[in-house]
Amino acid sequence: MTNLSPFLVHPDRLIREPECLELTSLSRSQRYQLEKRGRFPNRRQLGNRSVVWRLGDVLEWCKSPETWPNPVA
Repeated sequence: MTNLSPFLVHPDRLIREPECLELTSLSRSQRYQLEKRGRFPNRRQLGNRSVVWRLGDVLEWCKSPETWPNPVA
């Protein structure tokens, strides 16, 4: 890993749509379908038109998307 700021890789950092797309390579609709089935981390609503994901949850999903469990379900 290069010399990244600890904040950039902190698991509690919240990420928005473009970064989630870049990390997962899944479209918004694909992620929302997986989320409904408990196969992708839940998004968090910030406002009427703003959602985020916790970076740590998305990175855990990226490690094993086929077996990722929904920790809430």
